[in-house]
Amino acid sequence: MADIGCDHGYLGIYLLKNHIASQVIASDINEGPLNAAVFNAEKFGVRDRMSFYLSDGLRNIPRDFDCMVCAGMGADTMMSIIHHAYDWLADPKYRLILQCQSKRPELRRYLYANGFAIRRETLAQDGKFIYPVTEVVYAPGETLRCTDLEIPQAAHTYAMIGSQPYWTWGFEMGYNEKGLMI
Repeated sequence: MADIGCDHGYLGIYLLKNHIASQVIASDINEGPLNAAVFNAEKFGVRDRMSFYLSDGLRNIPRDFDCMVCAGMGADTMMSIIHHAYDWLADPKYRLILQCQSKRPELRRYLYANGFAIRRETLAQDGKFIYPVTEVVYAPGETLRCTDLEIPQAAHTYAMIGSQPYWTWGFEMGYNEKGLMI
């Protein structure tokens, strides 16, 4: 697993402590947060299973991972990271977990235009904040299989808000950003 923009390294530490990952590559563009990640990895006893790189995106890290996480950054930064590594990152063996802070529709269009397919989306809650998290893989031309039909991946989707009581799967009611009731 590669945590790009690792900040203080807590994601990698969590994944290692809970046996979700066996090795973590942690990189950050800034020396301060990367030093904090090294300190925290030592503090939590996982330093031997983490490697640390001062890197602009994926430029200076090894490619021996299968899952890349970019969390807490904007779409422009994520698109730049993917663009600069596209020649090797555009491979179905890599899973990208993206938690985008801004311009999510632009990121979705970029991913679609460059052959990436959304496999799963969910929401993660951190205190009072809720963040969308998207899993994508390189799969040009892939279709989405629904119960009774198969459709192409969507180039554009709309944000939505809705009510999801514990007894329902999906929304009981809601609407998207265009005002369409669902």
